[in-house]
Amino acid sequence: MKKTIKNLPEIKANNSTNEIRNAVLKDISKINLSIYSHIQNKSNIVEGSMDTKEFYNNVALKVISRIAIKNKIFEIIVDKSKSKKERAVFNSMVTDEINKVKSFIEIKITHLDSKNSPALQAVDFISWAIFRKYEKKDTTFYDIIKGRIVSEINE
Repeated sequence: MKKTIKNLPEIKANNSTNEIRNAVLKDISKINLSIYSHIQNKSNIVEGSMDTKEFYNNVALKVISRIAIKNKIFEIIVDKSKSKKERAVFNSMVTDEINKVKSFIEIKITHLDSKNSPALQAVDFISWAIFRKYEKKDTTFYDIIKGRIVSEINE
């Protein structure tokens, strides 16, 4: 990637050029990683049944429940968008979900500002590419990473 891009504090897919999106997603596609995706059609949710934070917590749990945990340590890095109390609730929900399947592993949950986390910035580009596929019927960017997607559920 160009030197000027690497020096930016944060890059986001929605305000990047197609050249940057292509470069970032191509770099991501070369990394040994597995992408788990859950697309939730919000119109399928009963209005008033849950608030936004609860909605996103439930989607996160659905994704986590599908991950094959093979190591003794399970580490999750989450965008630090929740309050301290909301982070505690999220951490508890995730820990409980993982312990249902693998109670003998160490669980590390870290909430970071995306400006300080290249991994979260990469997830932003991945999410944006998947969003484009479903919302805009444009698979141009999705096609770059589709080989890394191991699980994709659309509800």
